[in-house]
Amino acid sequence: MKAFRLLPYALFLLGLLVLAQNSLTAQDAWIRLLPTPTLAAYLTLSNPTDKPIRVLGVSTPVALRAEFHETRTVSSSDHGGHGETTMVPLRAVIVPARGKLEFKPGGKHIMLLGVKRTLKEGEKVPLVFRLEGGKSLTVQAVVKAQ
Repeated sequence: MKAFRLLPYALFLLGLLVLAQNSLTAQDAWIRLLPTPTLAAYLTLSNPTDKPIRVLGVSTPVALRAEFHETRTVSSSDHGGHGETTMVPLRAVIVPARGKLEFKPGGKHIMLLGVKRTLKEGEKVPLVFRLEGGKSLTVQAVVKAQ
């Protein structure tokens, strides 16, 4: 009889486990160490679900602001046909259903603007991603001198 009383609790815990498995995850998060108050962070976000996940923003306690950016090369006749590289801020990013979104040098990345203190190599820095629907994902990024 006691087993039947525990069944609702067991089902609830199983449901939480399934929810935890079906959410956004991050791999290989790191921050490039430079002697400037503006740094860049990189990582890969993975979405195992059947629906795209919209990431609305990112923050960290070590910087005044954190923003999604993308490096783009625009061809221009003004530069003798050579492309001009520029960084474009992104309002949000989307991790495709059953897919990945890679933040890497020369592509999409996270700019940490107004870093409040000098970071140390090997230090772990939290990055908090704000997801559509009110959820968030906190990732520990390792500071690397690369």
